[in-house]
Amino acid sequence: MVRVEQLGFGYTPKKTIINHIDFSVKKGEVLGILGKNGAGKSTMLKCLNKILPPSCGSVVMNGEEISTMSRHGISRRIAFVAQSNERQRMTVYETILLGRIPFMKWGVTPEDEAIIEDVIQQLNLQDYTTRYMDELSGGEAQKIYLARALAQQPQLLLLDEPTSSLDIKNQYATMALVRRIVQERQISAIVVLHDLNLALRYCDRYLLLNDGGVHAIGGDEVITEQVIEDVYGMPVCLGEIKGKKVVIPQ
Repeated sequence: MVRVEQLGFGYTPKKTIINHIDFSVKKGEVLGILGKNGAGKSTMLKCLNKILPPSCGSVVMNGEEISTMSRHGISRRIAFVAQSNERQRMTVYETILLGRIPFMKWGVTPEDEAIIEDVIQQLNLQDYTTRYMDELSGGEAQKIYLARALAQQPQLLLLDEPTSSLDIKNQYATMALVRRIVQERQISAIVVLHDLNLALRYCDRYLLLNDGGVHAIGGDEVITEQVIEDVYGMPVCLGEIKGKKVVIPQ
């Protein structure tokens, strides 16, 4: 379980990006982080694994304070997929293999190879393994970075807009895979999303940020027309299709 209390971050004392952030995520749960551009979503995600050092507050995972962990210790527990990554002249297989580095001692083991092969099968990447990262489309590369994160076998998966470069079919396939892995492995996932309908389909709970603070947190009950208008500044209608809540802009 991950528990965040009074988390704050600012680049200067006068420029606070996030402040007084409180929430928790259980094992087997996907938490969607929602909010308009500039609300502090990506900044908050980077504070959770100490890419950005919080100016205040705490992040505790399974009873351990993240701030006391080494970078190596964090990488054995938390996997992070950024919005964009610099693509180098490496093969897809080599890139996924990087996810096993926190666990390697003297080289690649049969266990490492088995984990990588399993991830490749799960994401249907068999035809990509020998291709080079700098030859892939943005959407293809994003799937590889997700595969690298899954190869870490993390306890906490942090995804910053993982579907932003994907077509609609792969958006839903990717989020369905994330949800399935989270439930099967009983890990936690925190996912920044812009598509409210995608979040409503695959997230268990939602944290809506507004002006650097928590505007609402909870399950489907917090996704209301008024909350969405307050957070995004636009009126919407909420409906239901096949038992799923949907957001329709007015």
